[in-house]
Amino acid sequence: MKEQTLKFLSAPFLSLLVLAHFSCTSTSKKNLLKAQEVAVPTLEAIKIKAGPFIDQKVILAKPLTSIGENAEAYFSPEAKRIIYHSQRRPEHQQTQIYELNLANMRERRVTFHDGDDADSVYTNDSNFILYSSTTDEIKEEHEAISTVMKLYAPNLLKQKTQPNGLDFKPYELYLSKIDGSQIARMTKSAGYDAEASINSKGNKIVFVSTRNGSADLYLMPFQIGDWAKKLHGGSEDEPNRKGRHAPRDIASASTPRVIRLTSDNNYDANPIFVPQSDQIMWIKYAVDAKTSQIMLGDTLAKDPHALTTKAALYLTPYFNPTSKEFVFSSNRGDGLHFNLYTLDIQGLCLKRLTDNPFDEILPAFSPDGKQILFTSNLSGKNQVYLIDYISPHACLDEIP
Repeated sequence: MKEQTLKFLSAPFLSLLVLAHFSCTSTSKKNLLKAQEVAVPTLEAIKIKAGPFIDQKVILAKPLTSIGENAEAYFSPEAKRIIYHSQRRPEHQQTQIYELNLANMRERRVTFHDGDDADSVYTNDSNFILYSSTTDEIKEEHEAISTVMKLYAPNLLKQKTQPNGLDFKPYELYLSKIDGSQIARMTKSAGYDAEASINSKGNKIVFVSTRNGSADLYLMPFQIGDWAKKLHGGSEDEPNRKGRHAPRDIASASTPRVIRLTSDNNYDANPIFVPQSDQIMWIKYAVDAKTSQIMLGDTLAKDPHALTTKAALYLTPYFNPTSKEFVFSSNRGDGLHFNLYTLDIQGLCLKRLTDNPFDEILPAFSPDGKQILFTSNLSGKNQVYLIDYISPHACLDEIP
């Protein structure tokens, strides 16, 4: 598998880290406070090949985005909106967060930061979102600036090996209102804090961090009400002199204690909670990052066991909210292309949803379990698509 594909698949690796010096976004105060909704071009559904044991041979995939490159979309709790990140647009090259209203197919830009924003998800209260951003740390850390300089002036700096040989960007976790205002910085540690997921009760966050030298899972207590009070406790975030909201740095003094869950030389990635449970599922890469497996552990990611065994890359699991079944992406078919699969939490019944000579990645179920969002390069650029979930009527005759 090509390394560039691996970097794309893990959400923050989708981004090209760019300092303000290289790609500032000029935005007026008026546009910042309430970004204008714009209509998304109407696109016809595309036929993609279904996996075996699905009654129909093709699935209709509806393109939801087309401007720039877009990826990693998730439904709002009421399923009326989706949130995703976008890059390489006329207005900005770096990844920024957008929201699309599914009723009228109008989108609006949520974040206006220098650097990159990614990993955006709705909290249980859909008025707030959680996301990762490089906006602060690229200005604070010498190592972060050096990382960016490697892109633009590699001969001026000596190369430094990153954990697992991968290039982890200096992301931190942030919370904000869905309109992009009242931004709170939730972590403050050198390096990579990203890939956050919230449990069903909305009181815990699991995320990935390299703060101790390797990419491991960490757990943070979370109460949206407490954070909202902190956001409202002071004055409303004022745009700086360039017209952008600056995050309120309340992490150092008020962030709950963070618990480290894993500690090895493997890249532990894409953690999620099992619905109605605090069990944790995640992806564990081999040390060389050429293969991975889907892991399931207890409430502290302890006593983990692998649900998959075949040597391949397994990526970004996401649970069906109505069952203990989850969808994921893998190249286990031909070793090259990533297609969509489902598996039950016991690891007994593997089903293949798609079978195409392009990549289908970053899947996410709708709250009612009837639809799936995913990202694909089938048009030549990464875009977000929507399909109806049609479960194959039989399991594959192979071990997961």
